[in-house]
Amino acid sequence: MTSAQKTLAAAALVFGVAFLAMLVAQGLDSRLLDGVNVWVKPAKFALSLGVFAATQAAYLHFTRPERQSRWHMVFVRWGLILPAVFELGYISFQAALGQKSHFFVSDTFHSVMYILMGIGAVLITLTMLPVAWDIARHPVTGLRGDLRFALVAGLVVSTVLVMITAGYMSSTAGHAVGAEAGSFPLFGWNRAGGDLRVAHFFALHAHQVLPLGALLIGRLPGPARWGLVVIGTAAYTGLCVWTFTEALAGQPFLPGLFA
Repeated sequence: MTSAQKTLAAAALVFGVAFLAMLVAQGLDSRLLDGVNVWVKPAKFALSLGVFAATQAAYLHFTRPERQSRWHMVFVRWGLILPAVFELGYISFQAALGQKSHFFVSDTFHSVMYILMGIGAVLITLTMLPVAWDIARHPVTGLRGDLRFALVAGLVVSTVLVMITAGYMSSTAGHAVGAEAGSFPLFGWNRAGGDLRVAHFFALHAHQVLPLGALLIGRLPGPARWGLVVIGTAAYTGLCVWTFTEALAGQPFLPGLFA
């Protein structure tokens, strides 16, 4: 494991510990915000940031170690870690006060902090592109072509679609479209109308799903692997686009379930 990977792995561990602390906080603090424990959102973000950092550490395995000290790869580490620490810190601070952190612009301070969170989220998302570039142009020796395609496609699809879905949510100052009621189990997505967080969730995890799929079919013949990787990439991208347009139309995700 390179020093760059160790840095990201350490960050993932810290976020994981923060996630566990938020779970403990939920048991000690029963305050609710919009019907949900105030520590649920910080816990979700801590977990998400930890998984993201761990995923980036895994991706660096497919880049050449001697290139990981270059400026664009340094950005991959610190462009993720520093904004992530800021975002989780502010979200946790707002939770301690029993206040919202997202779409909360009641005064100048909260307006500025919300803008800074948006900038931080963009920086974190953009850390995927330098990794995609290095894997595409300077992959580690022996990397299969179809796996290389899946790795790069996953990073690019995630970056583009996360920017679109998150940007749209920010512009509309919310995630619900149309009626709002009910809660999708575990994820809390809106069940009465559309919810933009569905597409955002699938977009965010494209860079994990697509490479994992390519790894699972690694024993198949080359042409079969390529065919499945290309079809899988197109299908997953289609899923993200479909859930996004479905939410914009005010339709809940999988309306027949958990009705």
